[in-house]
Amino acid sequence: MAGKQVADLHRRRAVRVAGRSAGLVATLVLLASCGVTGDQAKAVTEFGSSASTLASGIKATYAQAADDVAQLYSEQFVIPTPGIAARVHAGQFATTESFYGPFLPQNIQGRTKAAAALGAYGTALTTLIDAKTQNADFSAAVTKLTGALKSIPATTLTEAGITTKQIDGVGSVLVALGEAYLDWKRRQTLEAVVPAASPVVGKLCALFASDFDPAKANNFADKYLEAAFDNAGGARRALEQSPGNLESRAVLMPIYRHARLLLDRGPTLFKPLQNAADDCVKSNAALAAAIADPKVSFDDIAAFVKQADAAYTAVQATIGK
Repeated sequence: MAGKQVADLHRRRAVRVAGRSAGLVATLVLLASCGVTGDQAKAVTEFGSSASTLASGIKATYAQAADDVAQLYSEQFVIPTPGIAARVHAGQFATTESFYGPFLPQNIQGRTKAAAALGAYGTALTTLIDAKTQNADFSAAVTKLTGALKSIPATTLTEAGITTKQIDGVGSVLVALGEAYLDWKRRQTLEAVVPAASPVVGKLCALFASDFDPAKANNFADKYLEAAFDNAGGARRALEQSPGNLESRAVLMPIYRHARLLLDRGPTLFKPLQNAADDCVKSNAALAAAIADPKVSFDDIAAFVKQADAAYTAVQATIGK
C-alpha cells in the first residue's frame, strides 16, 4: 500500500507545481476572453490544486491508518495484559466494531471515496480554468467528478450531513455543463458549478477535519491513538512483570516499539490534515463568494494553499514508515 500511496503523492505534487508554472499564461488568456479576473482565476487554480493535494494525502492517511490499526489489533492478542482486542473477546465491548468501527474496510472505503470526490472537484476546477482546456478534457473531468460523488456510500454522506438531493443537484448541473461547455464562458460555468458544489465540498472537508482532530473524543484520530496507547501500555506492563524472560522480551519489545512509533507520529500526521481540512471549509466558502464578487478577500484561499502544502509534507514524511 505505502509505495502506491507515496507514488500518488509525488504525482499530485508534480501536477501541482506544473499547474502553478502555467498559471500566468492561462490568466492572461482568461482576462481577455471569458470575464474571469486575474484574482478569480488564481483563486480557482490554487483552490483546485490544493484540494487535489489534500485529497491525495487524506486517502493515503486513511489507508495507512487502517493498516496500522490492523497490526495493532493482531498484536494485542500476544500481550498478556488484556488489550482492547482481548477485552472485546471477553465481552467488555459489545463487538469489535464498537471500538474498531472507523477502521473497518467499508468505513475506510467510504472515507476514501469521499476524499476522491474532493480531489475530482479540484481537478475539474483546474481543468476548467486552464486556457488550453478543450471540451473533451472538461467533459472527462466532469464525468469523473460526477462518478466520484455518486460513489460515496450513504453512511458516509449521512455522517457528513449531505443529502442525496444535494449530490443529485450537483450531478445535474455538471452533466448539463459537460455537454455544452464550449457554448459557455468560463465565468458562467464557474457561477453554475461552484455554488452547486460548495455545500457538499464544505461538508466533506468538515468531515475530514473532524476525523483528524487529535483533541476530539471517539473520532478516527482518537481511536487510532487509543489503540496504540493500549498496546504500548500492555506491552510495557508485561515487560516489567518478567524482566529476565528473554523470550518474552523478544516478542514484546517490537510490539512496544511499534505502538510508541504510532503514538509519536499520529498527532504529527493528523494535526496538519485537520488544519488543512478546516481551512478547506473556509476557502471553499471564500471561493464561492469570490466567484460572485471578485472584490472579496482571497486570504482564506491563500491560507488553505499553505495548509494543504504542510499536510502534504507531513504525510510524505511519515507514510509507510
